[in-house]
Amino acid sequence: SPLFGIDLVHQFDTDVRLLRLLPRLPDPENIDTSLRNFNERLARTISEAIRLAVTHLLMLQPGEIRATYRLYGGFGNRLDVILYDNVPGGAGYCVRLGTAEYSYSRLIELAITQLDCKDDCESGCRVCLCDYGNQRYWDTFERVAALNWFKTLQDTHQGVSVAVGFERWDKPSHSGL
Repeated sequence: SPLFGIDLVHQFDTDVRLLRLLPRLPDPENIDTSLRNFNERLARTISEAIRLAVTHLLMLQPGEIRATYRLYGGFGNRLDVILYDNVPGGAGYCVRLGTAEYSYSRLIELAITQLDCKDDCESGCRVCLCDYGNQRYWDTFERVAALNWFKTLQDTHQGVSVAVGFERWDKPSHSGL
């Protein structure tokens, strides 16, 4: 019997904000953990903490903003967090980030608050990180490592690089990121 594949494609036009986080990701504390696997887990945790911080900052429902990430650098130890409105055509949520009212420093503070779990969980729980939209990642969160990394951002008051204005990306693509 012949083998064949089907590709289903959907173009989703929406508002996007890319945050380039300049400090390197830390090395794993456990030497048995692969660096790539740890960076993937940490990047997912950081992107989810930022997504939840954005929903608090803009007073939105958690499902209205989505987040993904891109690791880059020699060892995959640099991080871009990509936030996007979960509404076709965009709702303007991500565009508002970075304005005086919705500053990046406030966003980092809220991400730290999000990760500073009141139940002092080990990796993530319903109080701090886990919600319906990210349930496939619940077992992979690295809450403590992400919290410690965010605190270094706050200490230096540096580390977040974003475009000041908004530019429409006429022909968006993954390769263009």
